[in-house]
Amino acid sequence: MLPIERKSNALALRQDKYLNDKILLLQNEDVLLKVGERDLMIANAGVEQPIRKYTDEELISVVAKSAKMICRDIGVKDWNNPSIMKYDATRFFTTLKNYYKDLSLKEVKMAFELAAVGELDEWLPKDKNGNPDKNHYQAFSMEYYTKILNAYKAKKNKVWHKVRKALPPPEYTITAEQKKKNKEAFFNDIYDAFDKYKNEKIEPNFILSIFYKEFVSRGLIDGEEKMSKKSIDRAYRKLIDSDTPRKEKKAVIQDYHKNKIAPALISSAERIEYNERIRVYFDKIIRENLDIRIVIKTES
Repeated sequence: MLPIERKSNALALRQDKYLNDKILLLQNEDVLLKVGERDLMIANAGVEQPIRKYTDEELISVVAKSAKMICRDIGVKDWNNPSIMKYDATRFFTTLKNYYKDLSLKEVKMAFELAAVGELDEWLPKDKNGNPDKNHYQAFSMEYYTKILNAYKAKKNKVWHKVRKALPPPEYTITAEQKKKNKEAFFNDIYDAFDKYKNEKIEPNFILSIFYKEFVSRGLIDGEEKMSKKSIDRAYRKLIDSDTPRKEKKAVIQDYHKNKIAPALISSAERIEYNERIRVYFDKIIRENLDIRIVIKTES
């Protein structure tokens, strides 16, 4: 099999799986209860056999009849003129096959029905007066039917957004293996921070408070809630030197000079305080020549 054939087959398999997944979605009770009847009609039309699944012979026959019926329904005066309709149907066939092959034939028919009753107005181009342009100007031209089909596809995308939104949020269950890996990664972050501080004098800079709480829960650090003046001062200076808008800094400065901690400082000051307490503890076990991997064991 040639590479281009393998690629084409792989694409077809993905498209079929995607279609099957959509069929299953439409069997979901939440979707059936929450999505409106007309939207469900559009969604169900979209899971019928797509144009790409038809042979050319099958498609030519069906499209010829469809083009004639569509022209009659929308009021094109030459709908019964064999010579004109032969050309228009052939052009319609090639356009569908090349650019709209993922639509079903039912969707093609539905697109023109929805346009006629104003259901596609939101997505149609506007005429010179700002109104939705669904005029065929007495010709079943490529310009006319592509604007209808493109508007339908936009409508269809909105419908499927509603369908997926109607689904309940997925239940996420973490496996025992993933829990083990997460735990190992957590402790490795502590070990790495200690090694960098001991060997390179890089102070710990944990973002999440769960690292500090681990030390506290083990009784290695006092969990006192009160923050030191030094941590507050550092958080204040960090905010002042940042590109935070002056208007936001003004309230912080006013509170700071009244010996108050502005809300904007609290999380930053806590992070600085927690990391400083961890640094002090690191100094302690370095002086005592202890191994962080023994003091804080993964399995504990």
